[in-house]
Amino acid sequence: MALSDEVAEALEQLVATFPDAVVTHREDCAGGAFVKVGPLPLGNRFNLRSSWIGFHLAFSYPDAQVYPHVCGPGLTMIDGTALRAEDGFQQTTWGPEGDTEPVTQLSRSSRNWDPENDTAASKLHRILDWLRG
Repeated sequence: MALSDEVAEALEQLVATFPDAVVTHREDCAGGAFVKVGPLPLGNRFNLRSSWIGFHLAFSYPDAQVYPHVCGPGLTMIDGTALRAEDGFQQTTWGPEGDTEPVTQLSRSSRNWDPENDTAASKLHRILDWLRG
C-alpha cells in the first residue's frame, strides 16, 4: 500500500522544516512510514552531541500522535550516567518488522495531540527542546 497523502505531506514538511538534516523513510506497507531525520544536535548534556531522530508515522496520521521517538543507541548523560526509564528513556529496538535496530527510546507522549494543529515537525521540535533543556 502506498503512503497515505497525509504521511507524504508530513515527509515534505519535515524536509522543509529541517533543511540541514537528511529525511529518510521506509514505507510500512500500510500507508505509513518509519522516518529518520538527522543528524540533529542533541545539546551538551549527552554523550552523543548529535544523532538522527526516528519515529513511525502511522497510516492514520495526523489523527494518531507521533510517538515514541528514538535516536541512536547508547545515549547517556555526558558523565556516563545511564538514562532512566522513569525519565522517559529506554534502550530498545525499533524499525520495520524484520529490520529492527538498537535505539534509545525518547518517550514524550502528547496527551493533548490535536490533529488540526500538531504535526510530525512540530513534535520533533518539542522533542529537541526537551533534550536540549
